[in-house]
Amino acid sequence: MCYFIFSTTSLHANEPVKLLKLDWASQQAITHITEILLNKSGVDTEIVEADSLGQWFFLNSGRANVQMEVWQGNGSSPYYHLVEKGKIINAGSHLVKGRKEWWYPEHVKELCPGLPDWRVLNDCMLLFAHEFSGDGEVSIEENAGTKGILYAGPSSGNLQGRIRALELNFDVKYVRHDDVLWQYLDSAVNIQKPIILLNWNPNWVESIYLVNTLSFLSIKVTAKLSRGGA
Repeated sequence: MCYFIFSTTSLHANEPVKLLKLDWASQQAITHITEILLNKSGVDTEIVEADSLGQWFFLNSGRANVQMEVWQGNGSSPYYHLVEKGKIINAGSHLVKGRKEWWYPEHVKELCPGLPDWRVLNDCMLLFAHEFSGDGEVSIEENAGTKGILYAGPSSGNLQGRIRALELNFDVKYVRHDDVLWQYLDSAVNIQKPIILLNWNPNWVESIYLVNTLSFLSIKVTAKLSRGGA
């Protein structure tokens, strides 16, 4: 689910409404649209920039009043605490439903037989051992280590813990902005290099690149059977 939320901290009549602008494109677009609509209605606004973790401090302290796009599961654990304490209110839900998944380009499935089953990743680990780096101009370091590399954005949570739990011989590399992920994906597709990255739906990337998602169905089946399910 995706929410928009308000801080309950008092706002004086002569103060502008402080809109949080975070570090991904759709949130920034909605924030600026909200700014335009409020300004047209005669309401003064101020843009306050923060990252996904810092937003909760700004909302809790009254340094920001409105956040227009909160994704459930995207660093949202403080959300429930602040709602319970009466520090913020859920002002409504967006109709869109979001989901995070591990993506890989179409050409990768031929290089790593058995995909999309996640269990084959260790067999193909060395295919993903090269490292993408840079911002704007992407470079690739071949044979960067003895582990494969998975790429994720700045607000992706404790992925390394999940990787350890799955006993995957991979490390996670976090990039500072989602634009960098798209640069790495574009480079991988252009030179036919393997890459796996954490992405989210809905997303414009699927309209440009042919991508597939890892399947974790075996984990769900195992969990169901361990609980005595059919």
